Formats: sequence, structure tokens, C-alpha cells
Amino acid sequence: MSARTLKKLLLSFIVIGALASITTGGTYAVLRSDTGNTASSIASATLTMANTANATTCNSKDGTSNANTSGCGVLFTTASLQYPGLLTKANVKVTNTGSAPGYDLGLSMPGATSGAGCVKSDNATVGAVIGGGDPCSATGDLFYVQETQSDFTTAVHCWYPAGGTTCAIGGGGTLNGFATTYYYDPGVNVASKLDLGLDSTSTTRYALPPSSSQTTSRYFVIGVQEGTSNTLQGETATFSLLWHVDSGP
Repeated sequence: MSARTLKKLLLSFIVIGALASITTGGTYAVLRSDTGNTASSIASATLTMANTANATTCNSKDGTSNANTSGCGVLFTTASLQYPGLLTKANVKVTNTGSAPGYDLGLSMPGATSGAGCVKSDNATVGAVIGGGDPCSATGDLFYVQETQSDFTTAVHCWYPAGGTTCAIGGGGTLNGFATTYYYDPGVNVASKLDLGLDSTSTTRYALPPSSSQTTSRYFVIGVQEGTSNTLQGETATFSLLWHVDSGP
């Protein structure tokens, strides 16, 4: 290669380097864009319930930790004395007063152990005859839980003893059977409640629809009848019922 050709090549490299230096040192335009999700907040829903029995309504929110048994309607009293063949019924309306749907509605008898929710005592005020029998025993008083429409007459489902649409007092349900199977000791045996399934009249199919729904209540008839044993004369069965609802399935 001649010296002249070599000089041309070197000059070309110098020019290229100078251009590169100028390009590298230039100013670039910056393109950018932004989007944001601002001021987000999360609010808790409420799950509160009320039950109305004998024209008396009690609300869960009026008690401790959203649980209330004080001031609630009494289903039956000793003012109406029982005898075999007399079916006594009490109507109960259970309502979701909160904003969250209740997925799991249940019913139980408060009692620390199986069967403890029904307690027998002698009713000395009735008269001199005390039979000595136990209305809370397997051969004692009969019992059922019937769901109805809002008229408390049109049967929807027999929940206890389970099966069919309409409950029959002679269908096998007893106070003893219910207290033995569905007892509840707060914080211990909540899982032993009678599962009352879904609301058959609700299009959203919640166990207890929220207060924003057109159907927020369910209606139940509780039936009891004295057993046929003569030993039940002058005896009293005392029991409570506890309605319970959860926000999740």
C-alpha cells in the first residue's frame, strides 16, 4: 500500500471518529407517560341479624361481639299448659340487617354438652300430681322446625326432623333429639348447629340475603307437643334456641 493511500485511510478514520464524537455528545429528546391508581380505600361490610318472636325483636348488634340473647322474644311459656295432642306453635322471623350476605344460617340449642340444652323441672304450681317423667328425654316432648313463606302458613321446607316440605309433629322430631344433635357452647361447638341451607325464595341464593336485597328475611314455625307418657304430668321442659349466621360458605 502506498503512503498516499495510507494517509487517505487515516484521514477517513479521523473523520469517522469526529462524527462519532459529535453524535455521542448530542442531546436526546425524552418520551414518557404515566398512569395512576390513587386514593384507594377498602371498607368493611357488616353482618348483623335480628329475630322477631311473639312481636318482640332483638338485634345481634345490641349485644357483645355482635351476639345478643337479651330481650329476645320467648317462644313458649308455662302460661299455656300442655297436654298430649295439643300442638303449640311459635313464629320466628329471622332478618339480615347488615350489608353483607349471610352464606350459612344455622340453629342450635345452647348447651355445654350434648342434650344439656333442654332442662327438666317439676312444675309444682300446676297441682299436686308430679309424674316424675322427663319431657327432655327420648320419649318426652315432640318438636319440629318448619320454614314457611312470610304468612307463616305456606310450607317451604321441613328442617327438623329433616325431609319433605311440611313438618308433622309425629314425624320423629323431639326436644331430646334436637338438643342432643344440635347443641352449641359459644366458641366450642358452633359446628354442631342445624344447617338451614339456602333461602328458597332468593334469586341470589344466599342463606340470608343482605339488607340491600328485596328478600332479607326468612320465616320459621317452631312446633312443640307434649309426649303421651302419663309420667309427664306436672313436668316442665326449658330450652333456648340460638340463630347463627356466617358471612362465608
